[in-house]
Amino acid sequence: MGNKKNGQVLVEILIASLILVLVSLSVASISSISLRAVPQTRAAGAGAFLAKEELEALRAIAREDWHNISGLATSTAYFTTTSAGKWIVYGSAGTATTPLNNITYTHSFSLSPIYRSTSTGDIVTSGGYYDPSTLKAIITVSWTDLEGTSDSSSQTIYLSRFLNNVYTQTDWSTGPVGEQVVTGTTSTFATSSSIDYTSSTGAIILQTN
Repeated sequence: MGNKKNGQVLVEILIASLILVLVSLSVASISSISLRAVPQTRAAGAGAFLAKEELEALRAIAREDWHNISGLATSTAYFTTTSAGKWIVYGSAGTATTPLNNITYTHSFSLSPIYRSTSTGDIVTSGGYYDPSTLKAIITVSWTDLEGTSDSSSQTIYLSRFLNNVYTQTDWSTGPVGEQVVTGTTSTFATSSSIDYTSSTGAIILQTN
């Protein structure tokens, strides 16, 4: 009877030892995965930060002067940089690289034209009318982390022209010298030559020969 009891205890000890080994292996595996995930998470966080920085820089550039971005080619990669203490779009198309935490990040943005529904004015993916005062911007950041895994982060924003410089001139004697409203080969709208501006208040009519 004693031998039987001792054998049962030995079996229980073996089973408990096996369970302990399996649990230890599971914990070790989870810990290994967690340790590998830490640098990947850190790299993804830095990528998201750079995308956010590019986004805010682009907003500042568009807010300063809409023409800073309105003349850029669509579906083309550009990137922002600083000059004289402010954000600007780099002069030529391409992508930028930024080293951070021993990882090189490649970042850029591209613009797309916006079209709106003729009935509701909402943005549409096809058809509608072209809206020259709104642009869609996609910011993309890509990198390869220290484990050799490639990843990317992107953000999408809509930029709108909501500030406009307006100059009102009531007659031909006011306004800056040489103020140009319309330019031509040999003349500007800063002169009343060949223009009928007296026949109707608030109207300017080109005279015919």
